[in-house]
Amino acid sequence: MKKVLFFGGYSCPFSLEAQKHLINLGYDVTCDWSYRRGQKVSKKSLDWKGDLIISFLNYIILPKNILKKAPAVNFHPGPPEHPGSGCVSWAMYENQKIYGVTAHELTAKVDSGKIFKVNRFDISNYELREDIDYRVKTELLKLFYEYFEYTNWPRDARMINEIDEISNLTSTYELDTDEHYAEVDRRIKSFHTKKNPVYVIIGNKKFEYVSESK
Repeated sequence: MKKVLFFGGYSCPFSLEAQKHLINLGYDVTCDWSYRRGQKVSKKSLDWKGDLIISFLNYIILPKNILKKAPAVNFHPGPPEHPGSGCVSWAMYENQKIYGVTAHELTAKVDSGKIFKVNRFDISNYELREDIDYRVKTELLKLFYEYFEYTNWPRDARMINEIDEISNLTSTYELDTDEHYAEVDRRIKSFHTKKNPVYVIIGNKKFEYVSESK
């Protein structure tokens, strides 16, 4: 089980949902909740050892001795053109119609690491900063879900021998059922090529499928 050190906003429902998502994915999650700007990391974070560090709507600036422990990703509630604090306010001040949220590498210098993904959306219909803030946090949580969908393989890589195995129809060719015909048809459509045809083996002879169409 991979171990994650999660920094999120205290009592923030979006941070709580992000934490819950990590747990549901099977991670062993250690949380360090941020209450205010200028807050220092806790002793449990200093003692933590694991695989991944996540910062999500977090006020704590992580020191180098924390960032050396594992790869770190920050979910920033603003687009790359608005790093740092007050992202929404600056965007409103500059009368921007399109806003965004960013997933990037977390480094010692705030909001300067390699950018992994940016999601953009229209904020032109919003008048109040509070309404934009809520939309931004909603979009940031979506980005969080997307990031972990893209970075976690659901299964081991299939080997080339698995394609050969499923292309071999020997175990099924004598069956005479609708289910059998449907399975054979699926395999032909999915795996058959001139270079690697599906086939059956009868005795010591191999019979390759040849399409009737020219």
